[in-house]
Amino acid sequence: MTNKNTLPKIMSIVIAALLVGISILWIKYQNTAKELETTTTSLIFKKAEHAKLQSDINSTKYCLSLLESGSTDFTVERCKLMLGE
Repeated sequence: MTNKNTLPKIMSIVIAALLVGISILWIKYQNTAKELETTTTSLIFKKAEHAKLQSDINSTKYCLSLLESGSTDFTVERCKLMLGE
């Protein structure tokens, strides 16, 4: 049987170890959450850039097809507006 004085010491060591473990896990959680936020933001920006490029490609293809079918001043001006020139 253990001495009455050793049980509180053991319990305090166990509680201290648990608090240290929880603190370490909390720090890792915070770091992972921040990394995930950064990655998500980066992916959102890349997706937006891709959508803009795809839109520009589609507009260019459309303008080329209009110009190939016979360009008029109206068609040229319309394409300039679509392409942001």
